[in-house]
Amino acid sequence: MALLIIILSFINSKSMVVLTTSFMGAGYKSDSILSPPYPPHYGDTFYVGPDGDNSYSKSEAQNYNTPWLTIQKAMDEVNPGDMVIVKDGIYRGSGTYLVYCDYGGTVDNWVILKAENLYGAKLDGENNARSYGLSFNPEAPYIFVEGLEIYGCKNGGIWLHNDCHDYYLYKNKIHDICMEPSTSSSGKPGIMIKKTCKNVTVDGNIIYNIGRTPHDPPDDLDFKKDHGIYAQGIGIRIQNNIIYDCHAGYCVKVDGNNFDTTGVHSHIITNNTFASVFNPNPVRNGFIRIYKNPGLDHKPRDVIIQNCIFYNPPPPESPNYVVDVRANHQITIKNCITTHDSLVSAKALAFDSIKVIDCITNTYPNFVDVSMLDFHIQENSPCIDNAIDSRTPEYDFDMYERPQGIGYDIGAYEYYEGISILPDREDIAYELKITPIINKELAINYSVPKREYVNISMYDMLGRKTDVLVDGMRDSGHYSLFKKVDIVSGTYFVVMKTQKFTISKKFIYLSNISFNYNYLPKVVN
Repeated sequence: MALLIIILSFINSKSMVVLTTSFMGAGYKSDSILSPPYPPHYGDTFYVGPDGDNSYSKSEAQNYNTPWLTIQKAMDEVNPGDMVIVKDGIYRGSGTYLVYCDYGGTVDNWVILKAENLYGAKLDGENNARSYGLSFNPEAPYIFVEGLEIYGCKNGGIWLHNDCHDYYLYKNKIHDICMEPSTSSSGKPGIMIKKTCKNVTVDGNIIYNIGRTPHDPPDDLDFKKDHGIYAQGIGIRIQNNIIYDCHAGYCVKVDGNNFDTTGVHSHIITNNTFASVFNPNPVRNGFIRIYKNPGLDHKPRDVIIQNCIFYNPPPPESPNYVVDVRANHQITIKNCITTHDSLVSAKALAFDSIKVIDCITNTYPNFVDVSMLDFHIQENSPCIDNAIDSRTPEYDFDMYERPQGIGYDIGAYEYYEGISILPDREDIAYELKITPIINKELAINYSVPKREYVNISMYDMLGRKTDVLVDGMRDSGHYSLFKKVDIVSGTYFVVMKTQKFTISKKFIYLSNISFNYNYLPKVVN
């Protein structure tokens, strides 16, 4: 028994950050292992893992211990409303795409594709052997993607083809895309959003080391095309991302589309942190380029860039501006901060439709530690309380609600002094109580003294995970819930893990014994 407890204490149950935004409706599945609110999804839950087998049936793949082997198999089988949870491991492919998604959801029943643990599911392009990481058929809309790490692909990390619509790309890590010399005139971005895409949100992602390796001597072409995000289409929202070292392009390239977007904000770029740290672009010193490709019908219209940080190591190199506007587009840049002496080029400032409002130039944001890629802001940062609140996300990269102080902060992070919405509670201790009820249902009471990630998972006597009971960020307080689980009579362990604390509880489930539902108080703080 002691050996089993030791094994359980080493099981990785790092929890996931969850989305809290009014963009998502309240219609989540009541017995989902995801913390609400997510897009509405009412289907089945399937598992993928390196210990899996694609010969398993759909009913078998709904069991944590009998997952499918590949993400591709899961995405070939999904119906609207289904959720695919990818266990920790490295996933590779054999064709052009690591994963190509042919099937999606509906407006009322999204498909959820998420890593079980943040960045635990790794899509490996094998040093440019695969062209694309995760790609979507235009016939597969309404997909939410969370927590994947994608790297090593030749042409793109996530690729949305023409006519794709309604995607939410959340908390993914995309890096080392197209890291080889090439004279191709086609761009090779971290995320590609094509010209007739609509309603795409890129939220809380980390994107870095994008672009082909430079030639010696440098070929100008190699430094122009490979952007962190190549955003065409309309209804594109880019928020809370950290994008750095796009050494062969821009962090974000905004291009035109084939829609008449009169009166529509084609792109909203808000509360991102852009940086050039180790691998600056020798040709492109800017971070955002706004352009209209001659092959597109309409130029970007009503582009909003706000609350963003643009950082270069000292001294800023020429040209000393960070937003490159190549035509008389309708662009508003406000409440941004840059280490450069101008937000836009002198040419762009001459356009009558470019507005620069309340921006801070020639100023460093005072990150915690740039050398360690820690882009949190310090207490003396000029970013604090200098952002605009309109169109600002309700949360920051760490999932702390905005604002933390008297006003909103510039960049992906809000500054906070070790607390979130609710202060730590000295009168609350870490606690976990599990009571079997009836019909395979458990009553779960737990307490946390401070806001942090909480994961509560159940294991059988062999140390195999059977269910995830709680997975997400919680404020300090007491919590109670009832959870339906897939168990038979026997002995089980429930393990509660936070960032620094672990509790393990044993219980015996007997299918012919039940308890009263009122056995535990239902208290939620």
